[in-house]
Order: sequence, then structure tokens, then C-alpha cells
Amino acid sequence: MANPIQTVPPPDMRESTPLEEFLQKPAVRRWGPFLAIAVITFLFLMPSIRGMYIWDDSQWLTSNPTIPKSDGLVYIWTKPAESPHYYPLVFSTYWLEYRLWGYGSADANGIFRGIGYHADNLLLHIGSALLIFAILKRLKLPGGELGAWLAAVIFGIHPVNVESVAWVAERKNCLCGVFFFAAMYFGLRFFAVTKEEADALDAGKFRHHGWGWGWYAATLLFFLCAMLSKTVACIFPPALLVLIWWRRGKITLKEIALTLPIFAIAILMSAVTVSNEAATVGAVGPEFHYSLLQRILIAGNALWFYVQKLLVPTPVMQIYPRFPIVAGQPITASWLYIAPILFPLFLIVLFLLRKRITRGPIAAMLFFAGVLFPALGFLNFYTMVFTFVADHYQYLACIGVIVLAVETLLWIIRRLPKIIPTEDPVRFQRLTTGLIIGGIVLSFGTLTYGVSNLYTDSVALWVYNADNNPNNFYVWDNIGTERMHQVPPDEEGARTAYLKAIEIAPNDWRAYHQLGLMYLNANNPERAAEYLDKGEALMPEFVRNGRANFFEKQDYNYRSRDPRSEESGDWDQVHSRDYLLARNYEDHAQWDKAIASYSAGLQKHPDDAQAWFGLGNCYIGKNDFASAVAAYQKAIAQKPTYSMAYVNMGLALRALHRDKEALDALQTARRLDPMVLSHIPGLMQQAAEQMRNAATQK
Repeated sequence: MANPIQTVPPPDMRESTPLEEFLQKPAVRRWGPFLAIAVITFLFLMPSIRGMYIWDDSQWLTSNPTIPKSDGLVYIWTKPAESPHYYPLVFSTYWLEYRLWGYGSADANGIFRGIGYHADNLLLHIGSALLIFAILKRLKLPGGELGAWLAAVIFGIHPVNVESVAWVAERKNCLCGVFFFAAMYFGLRFFAVTKEEADALDAGKFRHHGWGWGWYAATLLFFLCAMLSKTVACIFPPALLVLIWWRRGKITLKEIALTLPIFAIAILMSAVTVSNEAATVGAVGPEFHYSLLQRILIAGNALWFYVQKLLVPTPVMQIYPRFPIVAGQPITASWLYIAPILFPLFLIVLFLLRKRITRGPIAAMLFFAGVLFPALGFLNFYTMVFTFVADHYQYLACIGVIVLAVETLLWIIRRLPKIIPTEDPVRFQRLTTGLIIGGIVLSFGTLTYGVSNLYTDSVALWVYNADNNPNNFYVWDNIGTERMHQVPPDEEGARTAYLKAIEIAPNDWRAYHQLGLMYLNANNPERAAEYLDKGEALMPEFVRNGRANFFEKQDYNYRSRDPRSEESGDWDQVHSRDYLLARNYEDHAQWDKAIASYSAGLQKHPDDAQAWFGLGNCYIGKNDFASAVAAYQKAIAQKPTYSMAYVNMGLALRALHRDKEALDALQTARRLDPMVLSHIPGLMQQAAEQMRNAATQK
């Protein structure tokens, strides 16, 4: 008897493996892609959790006096000038985290890493990636769920986004991103952008899910939160209209009218930020007097720079080389004109081809350019002093180019079987898709993992920047600062870095200033005065009237709050040479010299509360308590919330046997800052306790 013919059952008749059965479960199919995005993003960005405090983390967090104050939330929300920007939600998260884990703990090398703050940044970033996936799924891109998933993963692990996650001060980006994309998700639901939703809306069957006012209220709420996190979110309403046009091919007057409240919020909050930027950050002065032509050249070159960095993300760094454009000087590099011409032409071509290649590409590029607009140079921002571009500026915008690139890639892959004949085109396409996607994720992820590791060593981070951008003075300034923050400080390395900065930019006031501080720390006031005088002479007006305004609001007793070292270098950057020399003399108990220097500085700046405070301390050093009280009163007159001035004045009054006035001053200090008595040395604190007990017994 012949053997029966062996046949292979069709695919739908084969027994499924346990893994295949698990993957086909509805819950796994629905939530599995979200879990994969979260896990992949976390794994490749995990080193960022151990990142150090860098650059202006001290200004935003570790030396920010509003964070440790028990009533800091009041200052954060009601006094915009007390913080670098009016981003109250950002500083509120810092304030809350500080109550959970302080600034973090030092490792074996005495380095503070702020693990909690970094971990929260990463969680927020993962939240943005998940929201992007949800949005792209709803938009039903040609690439389907796979395209939406890949775009979200690339956003999550792209090297240009490491800076926003690993830099504590960029909490504003991560927090804004979550609210921005949440607002976009609910806004798209409200306006019923997909074809199915639009058809249901036209048939009157979509009221609850599409035009329900709950979606609209959620859109407004999340957009407001995004604006309170970072003003770049102001571009949300036009970005929303672009996506509506992409899906519908038109925008109705009703839709425009419904976005007017969103535009109103954007304009109002932007005005607050622009005003605060000029007042506290210092983006004013001749250094920012760029002509319209110069700003167009900056914008055009920046746009192509960001596109190139998204497609070829190496190297990525904190400070990129600056375009050769100087305010008030003629343009000498003819190549700068190419990019501003090509980008509009590119948009025009995409628009003209919209019927052949769909509206998707032009919508993606309009979204990208529009969201980037606030950082393209048409509006002043502080970093224009040393660079015109930065990775964190395209954190929200980058998804436009990423989606366009992913959709183009998948379109090419779908056509590969027609280009390369094969016996099993379906299997070939699946294999090709898997290999390409796996290669992209692995290559981007590997780069991201390496960049994340850089943030675990702040000196290595800036040395890496110097290797790739050796002619930028600000990079060398930061190397010097970070070497001084090492434990123990690398003074010779810092000095070499500052001298290199001066060699590149002879007008680098900051390097001269820091060298002066180093000589002060070495107790060489004569040599220090030479560098401090040079730095003060070169210091631009926007620094005096901008950054100084923020730091001068901080209490004297908070100057050592930066956990990286006993004294934060940022604290001293804003003071005059008279103040700094006086501080040096005071530290070495040279009271007469200190009083002379403080007095000289106060003749120029009689409103300097800290100088009056220091003068009072010197008088105490000479046992001249009456003069000390008068100096502290001057400090309090300039700054009524100066808690430490009240403390020291109370101690001086006690030395004069004016016990009731002394107790009143100490009680006022404690009311202003309940923790202020912890800053008093033991003997003085004991005296304060004795007075308080005596008052209680009476």
C-alpha cells in the first residue's frame, strides 16, 4: 500500500505556538506596543538617572531659594522675578521633590547626582513617547500602527533628546512635552480628525466622542499646563490647525473660532515670558541687535541643522559651533544664504505635490518648522551669545521630521519586493522590515546610551564638547567651572581651561572673573583684583541687568546650597570686585580692609542688600554692634524678607542688651524662614533658645 501524500496545512490550520497565542490576546495587542516603547526608552536612557548636576542646574534648583522655603510655592506662583523664568509648574515639581529627597545624597566621591530628579525627567519623557504613539495611531498614518510605534520609539531613544532628559534644568521640556502632547491628543479627538470620526460627526453620531465639550476642556487645561511649563508650547494652536488641515484638506471658520481661546492663552503667557526673559535672563543689549537679514540667515541654517541632526545624530553635544553671524557686523560667509533659500523652496515643492504624495509631508514639515519658530532667532534668547542651536530646542518639533522619515522608509520597504524579485515577497518584506527597524532602534539606542553616560561625569561631558567644538569659549568656561566643582577641585585644570577661553575670546568676561575668584580662594587679593577688574570692564550690560537681577534676590545664607561644593561658583559671578574683595577680607578676619571694600562698593550700588549684610558682619567682627545694627537695618530696608539679616541683627541687639528688640528680630527671622535658625552656629543658637525660653516663662 502506498504511503499517503504528506501535505503542509495552510497557515490558518496550523497549531499556534504558546507565544503566538499570547501575542494575539486582545490585551497584549492593545497594551503591548505601549509597554515596549516604555521599556526600550527606559533601557537606553537608563544611565541618565545617575547624571550629575550641570551648568545652570544650580540656578534652577540647587541654589534656587524658592525650593527649600516652606512657602516657596507662594513665591513660585506669585512672584515671577524670583525664578529664571515664569514656569511655575516646573519649579513646583522641584519644590515637591525637594521635600521627598532633598538634593539627593553624595556618593563615595562626594558627588551629588540628583537621582530622583533625573528619574522623574525620564518618566515624563516616556510619557511623551506613549502619548505620541496614541496620537499617531489615532491619525491612521499610511504606515499603520507599525509606523506610529516606530516613530514613538525613535522619539523616545533619539540621541538629540538625551539632553532634555539628562539635564535637570530641562525638566521644562519633559514636563511641557507631556502636557503638549496630551493637549494635542484631546484636541484631535475634539475636532474629529480621522475619516471615521468626521463621517460620524457629519451623520450626527459623534457628539459624545468627538465634539463633546469634555474633550475641549481637557485640551484647554493641558495646553495651559504646557504653557506654565515652557512657553514654546505657544505654537500649539497653529500646530493643531495644521493637523486638522492635513486630515481634512480644509479648516472651517468654526474650527478657527474654537481655537481662539487657545490662541489667547498662548499670547498672554508668551508676553509674560518675553517680559521676564528681558528682565531676569538678560536677552537684551547690543549683543542681540541682529538685523532682519541676519535673523533670517540664522533661522534658515538652524532649520537644516536640526533636520540633519535628526537624520544623522552624531555627534550630539551641549554647545554646537556658532554660525559666523555677529550682531551689527556684515555677513562674510556666502554659504549662509543657501539654507534660507532652500527651505522655503522645499516647502513650496511639497505643497505643490500634495495631491500626488498627499498632504502628509508638507504638514509634517510645517509642524516641525512652526514648533521650532520661537527658537529660530527671530526672538532673542540668552544662548545666542555662544550658539544659535541646541538639541533641547527641537524636543517638541522633532516628531514632525521623525514621522516623515519613518513613513518614507516604510513606503520604500513596501515597494522593495517589486524592485528585488523574490519567491516569497511577503516573507522578504517582513524580514527586511524587521532587520531595518531593528538596526535603526539598535543604532540610535546605542548612541543614546553612550550620550546618556556622558552626563554621569560633568567634566567628561564638557571635555567631549571641547573635542568636537574646540573653538567655543563657553565650552572652555564650563570645563573650568566643572573642574572647580570636582572633589577635590582641580585648580590647575580649571585655570588652564579659563586661559584657553580667553585665548579664543579675549573679551570673555566670565573667564577673567572666574580666574579672579580662584586667586581670591588662594588668598591673593592683589592678583585677584587684576582679573576681577578686567572681567568687570568687559561684562556686558545684559549680564549686569539680567542675570544679576536674579541672583541678587537670593539670601546670603543660601549661597552654599549648591550640593556640588561648599560654595557655588554661580553665586559670585554677579557681584562687583569690591564685594568679592570684601568677602575675601572678611573670610580672613581683615575687618578694616573688608569694611573699606564693602563701603566702596556701596557707594556705587547703595541698594545691594548683601553688601550691607556683609558690612554688618564685619562690624560684629570688630565688636562694633551699634554700627552692625545700622548696617543690617539698611540690608532689610533693601530686602524686607532678608531672614539672615534679621537673625544677625537680633544677635547684635542682644550684645547691646536690647533683649526685647533682639527677640523681635529673631522671631521675625523665623517667621520669614522657619529653618533659618539652623544656620546659626551652636553658641548663637543656644543664645536664641535662651531668649525664647525666657520670653515663654514671662
